[in-house]
Amino acid sequence: MKQYRWALSGSGWISTEMAKTLHDNHHTITGIYSKDRKTAKEAAEKYGIEHVFDSYEEMLADSDADIIYIGTPNEIHEEEAIKALKAGKHVFCEKPMGLNEEQFVRCLDLAEKKDLVLMDGTTLLHMPLFKDIRKVLKTGKLGKLKMIQVTYGIQKDFNPDSRFYSLEHGGGALMDIGLYAISFLCLYMDNVPDHVKTYVSKASTGVDETSAIIVQNKDGQIGNISLSLNTMMLEQAILCLEKGYILVHGFPRADQAVVHYVDGKTDIIESGDSEQALEYEMKEMESAIEENRHPKGLKDAREVMHILTQIRKQWNIEFPSEQEQGIDCIE
Repeated sequence: MKQYRWALSGSGWISTEMAKTLHDNHHTITGIYSKDRKTAKEAAEKYGIEHVFDSYEEMLADSDADIIYIGTPNEIHEEEAIKALKAGKHVFCEKPMGLNEEQFVRCLDLAEKKDLVLMDGTTLLHMPLFKDIRKVLKTGKLGKLKMIQVTYGIQKDFNPDSRFYSLEHGGGALMDIGLYAISFLCLYMDNVPDHVKTYVSKASTGVDETSAIIVQNKDGQIGNISLSLNTMMLEQAILCLEKGYILVHGFPRADQAVVHYVDGKTDIIESGDSEQALEYEMKEMESAIEENRHPKGLKDAREVMHILTQIRKQWNIEFPSEQEQGIDCIE
């Protein structure tokens, strides 16, 4: 396989984590751009990045990268993805790919028109464990899937300027940790949920802070999600079946699950390594380019964005950048 060259937009923790992953796997990182030039320079020095650019546009114009990695705040994901695709670059964008389904589709349509690969960086869509869980489900020994329960809470002090609590930055629990919860549902439900009911408590900034979400699909399968930005919860997902359940702790990057049977017996499913989550994504991105195909998980990511958009409409939450005119996708 050809060794692809990457360039990075952003110098926050997730971008530097990807820089480390690329560096440790002996990949060339041709450049980095960040509004925070100090942290960009630090990342460049630490991970052998060739250039620190003064603007995103300069990086696209001057870098000979094959792939642009986008790890910037949510509200500019679509804009940066469109610019990179128009520049003829493959794009790996951290979740979410845009703020709503319309933005996601605009990016996907342009990628297809330009014959480029576009990948959403939702880690759990690429963790080996979830393929092995599917294999267990297909054996039928646990019966039919009836319900999925997901809880995910993080403790973030209120700060109206942080990306978590800011409407301007596309914040709120749903667009951050909730995306993982919805992704888990879409991985295992037999059909996409078509009924959604929710309850939400908002922060003073207008973002969703704590919520309960219940979905159901045409097969009668139910998903039950609890989310919070300021309440600690178990970070877990449970697949509830007729003859037992499968418990996954730390599900966004999990490498182990426990199967509980009705007779009290248990089995352990172990697969992959949570420490290599970004490496799995990196390899899938490059394999998709090599094989000229959509990356695995892209269909799931689009379904997730559809559901997220529906939920926010129920909550009357609109981000300021969504009110602006759509981005020109013409070459």
